[in-house]
Amino acid sequence: MLTTGEVMLFALLKGSLHNEVPQWDCSACNPGGWQECYDIAARHGVLALAWDGLMLLPKEMHPPKNLKFQWAMNVEKYEAKYERYCRTAAGLLDFFHRNGIAAVQMKGVGLASTYNKPSHREGGDIDIFTYSADTSKLSHDHANKLANELMAKQGIEVDYSHSEKHSNFYFKGIPVENHKWFVNIEVNPKFLTQLNNILFKVLEPQKATLLDGECSIPVPSAGFNTLFLSYHTFQHFGAGLALHHLYDWANHIKGNGIHIPSDITEQAFLRSIAALTHLCNKYLGTDVDISWLPQDYLELSELMLQEMLHPKYKTTVPYRNPVAVLFYKFIRVLHASRLREYTLGSSRWYLLCQSVIWHLRFPATIFNRGEK
Repeated sequence: MLTTGEVMLFALLKGSLHNEVPQWDCSACNPGGWQECYDIAARHGVLALAWDGLMLLPKEMHPPKNLKFQWAMNVEKYEAKYERYCRTAAGLLDFFHRNGIAAVQMKGVGLASTYNKPSHREGGDIDIFTYSADTSKLSHDHANKLANELMAKQGIEVDYSHSEKHSNFYFKGIPVENHKWFVNIEVNPKFLTQLNNILFKVLEPQKATLLDGECSIPVPSAGFNTLFLSYHTFQHFGAGLALHHLYDWANHIKGNGIHIPSDITEQAFLRSIAALTHLCNKYLGTDVDISWLPQDYLELSELMLQEMLHPKYKTTVPYRNPVAVLFYKFIRVLHASRLREYTLGSSRWYLLCQSVIWHLRFPATIFNRGEK
């Protein structure tokens, strides 16, 4: 059962996605409902998208002036942040290109270019995939390493402790993930090795024009995004799944439908795509056929919605005592591992062992509370 604020927010997001006047019971338009709606939207990174839906409403249905002013001010921050991210991503990818490294931006401002209002998609970091522009001169693996070395030569610290699949660094103050693989292969080696190989085959870089033609960046194909966006969402299942993931998927399937290579047969993955799409059809008004996907998705769909709106565990550990931090992270990874088993067909115990090994390799991460 959705709360008043949740009902209002889904209506605004649906209106934003389809550029149509949001529909809901007008009696819900009270200051308390609007405040709840605003708070949820801010927490889930969809504040500016909800604003677009709000602007389609008649003025008599708008929120109180003080909240509306606060909302508008934060939308301006989204827009300024978007412009900064566009210029930074374009500059970084151009720098790598000039050094013989091919680079594609995944998600981010490239994906935002497919939105009705690109500047209203919130950006977190810049995810790039770096590989060789000419394998006769440089292997893909060496190209990825060279990208990190070029950053280090500029005095930029490169962090390898977050994941096997990517390094992390800050470029012009913006966090960047430099991927050498698209997926965490160790989660389910058989299926995700296959998925990683398919993602590379369908990468098919193309140019996305940003800031009304002022700059452009290489982005992956729609076929790539179908597989990568769904995988990325499932990676956050149990660890930060949010409404902006749902909106990304809704925006993508609204424009492109769902096309999955026939050699992908992992039932957990396909069932999860059906569950995610069902949520988009039900709450965001997409009308995408999922009759060809596994049909036992309803329970999983409800679990996804629950994890989005009322997650069992927080991404930031709410304790400071080291023992409490360790225990909280342990039960959280058990929970996340169970959910990844549902979506990616992985073994929860294997994932737990991988987590323990990773923390032992990088001891500084053991008591990290996940604070920004």
